[in-house]
Amino acid sequence: MLEKLNAIPKDKLLHFFVGALISFPLVYLFTYYGFLVSLLIFASKEIIIDKIYRLGKMEYRDFIWSSIPALFYLIIKVL
Repeated sequence: MLEKLNAIPKDKLLHFFVGALISFPLVYLFTYYGFLVSLLIFASKEIIIDKIYRLGKMEYRDFIWSSIPALFYLIIKVL
């Protein structure tokens, strides 16, 4: 199990961690709207900062890794 966790690239773990920090208060306070706003933030980062300003490499996987905690929080909040 630890080998699989160590195989995850550090960049993806960073996206997961920052996604958790951004999405937790939004989903906690606004549930579905907070989930949508957090997805909008993650997509905007990839499109505006990485694609338009070319300050990074735009990857859909970064968006997915950032969105996973928001989805987890939404599922926990609704159930």
